[in-house]
Amino acid sequence: MKSVLAAVVILAAVWSAVSVSGAPRSSTDDYFFNKIKITLQNNVSAPNFGSDNFSGGAMSNNLRNRWCVFVIDYYPKIEKNRRAWIDDVNLTLTVVFTAQSGGRKVPCVMNGVTRFVTIPIDSRKHTATMMIPPQLLDRYLAATGVGSSVNSSTFIAEATFTDRNGTVIGRGFYGLRGGNEQQLAAEFARYAAASNALKVEGGILPRSNTPWRMIRPDDYDLIKPDSMK
Repeated sequence: MKSVLAAVVILAAVWSAVSVSGAPRSSTDDYFFNKIKITLQNNVSAPNFGSDNFSGGAMSNNLRNRWCVFVIDYYPKIEKNRRAWIDDVNLTLTVVFTAQSGGRKVPCVMNGVTRFVTIPIDSRKHTATMMIPPQLLDRYLAATGVGSSVNSSTFIAEATFTDRNGTVIGRGFYGLRGGNEQQLAAEFARYAAASNALKVEGGILPRSNTPWRMIRPDDYDLIKPDSMK
């Protein structure tokens, strides 16, 4: 953790005629979405869809970084494992890393949201991916030297699932060690609340806004398009 920052209910949901309510969650095992794991894949090239027959206006690629992909695994569950669906789930991914601004090192807080139409409550492993484009990495990381490209200790991260009422129904972390879920959340919040931090809202893209949106779409939960209310 030090290396990262030094270089930086009542649950109400509607699904398939089922509703759940209960006391505030006391541990990750009590969440509706549990066993959340965040994995980082850095230096990922965008998929190549074949030759481009448009030659005008293209710029040469001299980027230091490539796509940074966060893989979020999660297991939706319900008591007694009843078959059900939950609608209007949001996944918010927030990362904190050391950025460079005006020749100074400052913390940067970047986030993004994936909005799902519906997710089956089946106790099985589900996976979501969210990405930071290389242009943003080059823009906010150091221009040269150590810290100019992404590695496994560049970020700390928090992934939070919320229902349509904004209630937290699942939470996981990357780059933080030890402690229970409440302690990790409090620690992450301290770094994310740094008074001198740069804020980049929406810098982490949902899969549907990346070059991967058309690759094996049926393997992922349905993301809500902008046209769908």
